[in-house]
Amino acid sequence: MMNIRYLNVLFSAVFLFINDKWDGVLEWQTFTGMNEIREILFVDDKIYTGTKGGIFIFDKSKNDYEIINNTSGLSYNDVRDMSFDEEGRIWIGLGNGFIDIYDPKTEKWNTIVIDVQDFNINDLAIKGNEVYFATDFGISQYLIDKKEVKATFRKLGVFDRNTAVKKIFISDDDIWAGTEIGIAKSNLKYPNLQDPQFWENFTKDNNLPDNRINGFIKFENRIYVAAEKGAAYFDSLGVIKIVEGISDRVTNFTIFEGKLYAGALGGVYLLNEEKRWRLFGQNLWDVSVIRFDKDGVLWAGTKLNGLFSYNIINSEWERYMPGVPAGNYFANIDIDKNGVVWAVSGQFGNEGIYSYDGKEWKNFKKDDGISSNSVISVKIDKNNMKWFGTPGYGAFTIEGDDYKITKYDTTGGRLAGSDTPSFVIVYDIGVDEFGNVWLLNSYANNGKALISITPDFKWNYFSTSDGLNSVEVSTITFDKSGKVWIGTGGVSPRGLNVLDYNGTVEDKSDDVWEYYTTSDGLESNEIKALAVDNSGYVWVGTPEGANYWDGSRFRTVYGLINDYVNCITTDPFNNKWFGTKGGISVLDRDNYKWNHYNQLNSGLVDDNVLSIALNEKTGDIYIGTEKGLTKAKTTFSKPDESILKLLVFPNPFIPGKSGSPLVIGDLAIESSVKIYSASGRLIKELTEESGELFGAKAFWNGKDSNGNPVPSGIYILVAYTEDGKIKKGKVALIRE
Repeated sequence: MMNIRYLNVLFSAVFLFINDKWDGVLEWQTFTGMNEIREILFVDDKIYTGTKGGIFIFDKSKNDYEIINNTSGLSYNDVRDMSFDEEGRIWIGLGNGFIDIYDPKTEKWNTIVIDVQDFNINDLAIKGNEVYFATDFGISQYLIDKKEVKATFRKLGVFDRNTAVKKIFISDDDIWAGTEIGIAKSNLKYPNLQDPQFWENFTKDNNLPDNRINGFIKFENRIYVAAEKGAAYFDSLGVIKIVEGISDRVTNFTIFEGKLYAGALGGVYLLNEEKRWRLFGQNLWDVSVIRFDKDGVLWAGTKLNGLFSYNIINSEWERYMPGVPAGNYFANIDIDKNGVVWAVSGQFGNEGIYSYDGKEWKNFKKDDGISSNSVISVKIDKNNMKWFGTPGYGAFTIEGDDYKITKYDTTGGRLAGSDTPSFVIVYDIGVDEFGNVWLLNSYANNGKALISITPDFKWNYFSTSDGLNSVEVSTITFDKSGKVWIGTGGVSPRGLNVLDYNGTVEDKSDDVWEYYTTSDGLESNEIKALAVDNSGYVWVGTPEGANYWDGSRFRTVYGLINDYVNCITTDPFNNKWFGTKGGISVLDRDNYKWNHYNQLNSGLVDDNVLSIALNEKTGDIYIGTEKGLTKAKTTFSKPDESILKLLVFPNPFIPGKSGSPLVIGDLAIESSVKIYSASGRLIKELTEESGELFGAKAFWNGKDSNGNPVPSGIYILVAYTEDGKIKKGKVALIRE
């Protein structure tokens, strides 16, 4: 059994060897939605809540939250189940087949994997030294002391081999497995549970309310079963009997003070003396798990709306959630002039818009006035107005501190519908250097799929009759000469359209159109991403790879971590960031060296990268996936050319005290840094080639060019650029 953390270290070492000295990313941070609750555990006054986006801990005594995800302990964020072993450690089953083990006493983590396949740990049950995992292919028996899988049970009675097990429950020596097609039951004392003859099966034919099983519990010497259409129990003769009072989904049971409670689609229910379910408290939609804490407080996790506790005094449910985004799907991202991140949840995330100001997350949904919960594009214009596109409800803007919302659809002929006249698709949005906002009105039934809106709000339309070769427009960018590049996608993609409107967006008489397809060297006619770098090259991402236009022809990009390119962005130092289905590839400004990031060698939350946006002031890169958002803190902030004094910290600098080097910031592009003694003697030169300068920051370890520690004193720092500009600073170095 190989520890997965060892694998991570091994792969990281390989990537670092490939990447050599490049270390532009300094720190990783993950943000995930946590509204889908899977399990609740209690440790003293702390409530551990397992969710689809990781774990959050609510400390009742401090009224405070702690978030645990893939950058702070977990090996994967999709928590399926949690349970205590006899030593008080928490076993966490994850959605990728891994098991994390956390000891709240020592705060130490360990990770194991029971199979090299990618699968789900759907549930787990612990009995003494043995852990039983419900997986996508049956049940695995794991021995804690030997740290190994003893057996895997794939054929549970008459059920097909490798039937997925959703829930597992152990009562005395009986083991119960809940699946999508019924129940399988056996006894742990049987000689061979790999033999299907030692399993019994129960389905609707045996009076189960439904074959889709969600949970079990033992109450009053009976096994109760939670199913998609109600609940039932096995009587003393083994006959299944329906419990009346709930006919919809029952997900979970708990027992408190000799009474049985059930979590269900419509709320929490109590089994009364007549053996019927009655609603307990107010309705709470789609309850997924219920637990009582040591103080007798009932906590309920829901599938969509997070964690609640029941307030007996006012008979109401109270919500407890940390500040996190509403969902995990980040289809597109942009950053406004105030550094606020605006992200959209896409066609499938269906969670509207998320915004993050560095401290607080806000969520905007249809109930808040936006056009739809499905939003697929976002762009900030020159006036800091936020533009959004939807896959059916047109476009809308949000502006001002009061978040004023304005909608644009077929009203007044602003936008056109598709084959369904009321279905208005705005797939992408661009803003050019003149402040014009460009909308891609995809599948416009009047052919006017490209729209330009001037700063004084005049709408100009470009149609298939003007030269646009397709209404299946997908992405847009603008090159250094002002030309508009439009990619196509959809059912019949036709490559690239390039519009040169010669600076007169309202006059079509001087417009020139060009077209490029695979016959011109493109890897595919389906264009997923476009970007223009600081040198003026146009970069094109497709499902088959990437190209760049050098001004005369398309050249193929080689070396990507994965050929399916979803997005491309360029940082101030002209590094190109490619988001792919297999992670991120960063192409150095020399267009030769590559650096790659995925879940194995970084804090990336998911390998399928959908969107990337850069905060040029801070150098923070925001990376959107379908499983959350990752922030990568980089050295590639845009230099402030107005500052002639270098940013130097810490100052004074005490080498070895914190283990961190001296940081020299606010460097211009293509700088070198020289360090002099107070008498003017050159001590050290920091360059990219020496591996001590990355982007807008350089790092000094307090040693001279020969590797010898320099003595205490004042040192002068001078940054030079190729065009002769100079910035200066000084630092007091202290030897202890």
